[in-house]
Parts: sequence; C-alpha cells; structure tokens
Amino acid sequence: MKLVLAIGLPILASLILAGPAAPGHLCAKKLFKFQSRRDFAGFRLVGAKWNGACSGLTFEPGTARAEPDGLPFGLVESPNIETGSPFDEVVVSWNAETPPGSYLKVYIQARSGAFWSRRFAAAIWNRDNRPVGRMSVNGQEDDIAKMDTDILKLNRRADAFRVAAKLCSSDGRTYPTLRLLTVHVLDSNAPLPRRRRRKSVWGKDLPVPERSQLSVPDGHRFCSPAATAMVLDYWAEKLDRPELSVELEGAVEGIYDKQWGGTGNWTFNTAYAGEFGGLRAYVTRFSSVAQIEEWIANDVPVIVSLDYDILRRKGTDRRSGHLVVMRGFTPEGDCILNDPNFHPERGQSARKVFKISDLKASWLSEKGSLGTVYLIYPNDWPIPKNRDWNW
Repeated sequence: MKLVLAIGLPILASLILAGPAAPGHLCAKKLFKFQSRRDFAGFRLVGAKWNGACSGLTFEPGTARAEPDGLPFGLVESPNIETGSPFDEVVVSWNAETPPGSYLKVYIQARSGAFWSRRFAAAIWNRDNRPVGRMSVNGQEDDIAKMDTDILKLNRRADAFRVAAKLCSSDGRTYPTLRLLTVHVLDSNAPLPRRRRRKSVWGKDLPVPERSQLSVPDGHRFCSPAATAMVLDYWAEKLDRPELSVELEGAVEGIYDKQWGGTGNWTFNTAYAGEFGGLRAYVTRFSSVAQIEEWIANDVPVIVSLDYDILRRKGTDRRSGHLVVMRGFTPEGDCILNDPNFHPERGQSARKVFKISDLKASWLSEKGSLGTVYLIYPNDWPIPKNRDWNW
C-alpha cells in the first residue's frame, strides 16, 4: 500500500497519557485514556459535541458530514499523539451507548518514521447487532501494519498514533453516545519492569459469582463472555444493580463478532460491559502480577487472557487461549481465579488455585497474551494510582 507522509501538529504525551509521565522514561506498555470533556478538548469534532448531560460525545447535526448513502454522521478525531516510547502493537477500546438504529465505527492509525499507515477500521459496533451488523474488519494491511481482529500489529515499530470514531445512524434519527476511547500501545521486545509484590493483599479473595461456559450449547467457545458475565454479576451484587446480572446467552449474543465468528474479540467484551450505564470497561495490558494485586486491593476483579495449557502445565505445542477471572490470592501468594471451564452438575467449582509462576508463564509471555486484561468497574470507583501508565 502507498505510505502517507506524516502531517499535523503533535500533542505532548504527558498531557494526554492516563497518569503522570516521567521525563525520558521508556515504557514497554502504555494506556492512553480519553473520557472527559478535557480529554477530548484537543480532538477535531465534526458533527459531534461534548454533552455534559450524557457525559459523552453526541451527534451535532449542524456541522455533520454525510456517508455515501446520504445519512449524516459525527466525526471524533484525535490529533497526532506522540507515545514517548516505540511500539509494535495497538489495542483500541471504547465505551458507548448505541440504541437501536445507531452504531459506532472506530479507527486507528500509526506512524512509523516519517510515514503514517492507512486508517484501519478497528470495529463496527452496536449492542443490538441490527440493522447494521457488529463486526471487526478483516483484510486490512499496508506496508506498516495489519489489523488482526482486535490488535493492530506493526511490521516495524511506531512512535505516534491517531484514533477516531464515527457516530453513525441507520435511520438518520438515532445516534450513539461515545463515553470512552482508550488506546494501548505495546513494545513486545522491551523488558518488563520488575515490581515488588503487594503482600498485604495475600489472603484476600473477592466473592465473584461463578458462571460455567459449559452451561450453554457450544459453550466450549464462550470463556470470554462467561468471564465478563461473572464480573458483571459481581458488580450487580456489590452495587445492588440486578440489571447487571445477565444470562450467558445474552452476553454471547451481545458480544458475538460475526466477522471473527466468535466471542473472543477482547474489545467487544469490554464494549458490551461498557454499554451498561455507570461502568467503565476497557482492554489494557499489565506488566506484572503486582498490578493485579493493586486492583484486588481495591475490590476490583481482573479478567485475564492466558494460555490454558501452560497454566495447567500441559505440554502441547498448540496455543490454547482462555479467559479467567482473577479474584484474589492465597495467604502464601498464589493466585485464586474463577475458571469458566467447569461442570457444576458434576460438583465442580469455578474457583481454582494456581501457582504464580504458572500464571506468569501463561499470561505475561508471548505464548500467553503479553499481559492482556479486561478492567470493568464503576465510573466513580476508587482505582489504584497509575504508576506504570497501564490504566
């Protein structure tokens, strides 16, 4: 594909980065989070405006552009955002309210050297999956990068990105509200920081309700929505919000990516959770078990993407992607998790204990997911100090 020369004014990463940035500090992993009027102040808004009543960006007809079919849309587009560190993978997340008749399109670009990649479509999203189908977009590649379902993978390292979203309608009347955009960048070759574990949280076990992925037909494919449903169940009980407790079939239906052909799209799981009012949900990548311990200390369970065979010490060459819910730690510091792959009718439980060494090998490694997690928590919930810029 033809390369695009980089243009536009850069914006300092320290102004946008989710948390304080240390001068000259190179990070293997960083999350950029946009969720307030101030965060979006540097964005170009065409046919869109900040709406304080909705705490998000809504459609503004006076300045809107039109799609080829004639229906107007709103555009939310970031400036060039310098990351301060090189990266070779990008994951974009969003939270939106998409009532029937509305949908969201999310885009990402990366700059390598003097050139920008094409603008990749990260997703077409709506909760009801109609009349426009919810899906990732396959077949996107140029000289710089390739879109691999929920990850933009760079052929060579980049140092800046642009993120954008379109607020779209299938009827010209109903439009989405965009409440959150996050962009996680990762340098897969950079060493991870060493962090001292938080022993004060050892012995803490959050009461996360159990859900079996095997309770529904074809359930062996549904570990991710089962894990998401477990965390939503947890918040339903903790916040006394019964509407957050969803049937597994409903979660599967609300997450399913028709292009990928399943429910394992990381960002579709968090987008689904983010459709519930009052919740923040996004994909990020941690660098250590100590970071999970910080969230457990704040009573927030963490969904972890890992290799199931490595976790269970099964010696195979195949990759075995699996999602589990980290709920706590034993007094000795081993991990306690809810594994959705269990048979309750046989007396089995989702709650399992594994050695920390097996969690690290199955999760932080390249054979795992390079530290991928889902974070789902209430908007106003106290969260840990963002020392490593991962949330």
